[in-house]
Amino acid sequence: VLRRQFELSEAEVEELIATTEAERSGTPDLWPFTNALRRVFSPDEKLDLLVMVWQVVFADEVLDAHEDLLVRKLTTMLSVNHSVVMEAKRRARESGPIE
Repeated sequence: VLRRQFELSEAEVEELIATTEAERSGTPDLWPFTNALRRVFSPDEKLDLLVMVWQVVFADEVLDAHEDLLVRKLTTMLSVNHSVVMEAKRRARESGPIE
């Protein structure tokens, strides 16, 4: 999803993931990250983010209870209403499988 959305190389994606994992290793809490996104992202950017999250969730074509809970948590932390979540979910399904 990152490679496609942001036109990154495989190496750039791996570097981004490694950097993110290093940042997250200091805290198990998502709040510092989601709070920053909540403050600076526009409604459209939040929608785009949730579309990407749903694309990852749907990658194996199974909606696991833990994945559903994570999306719900992100929704609350980002201060996004249910209609935006449903629109993101619809767009993710329409975009097809991740390559």
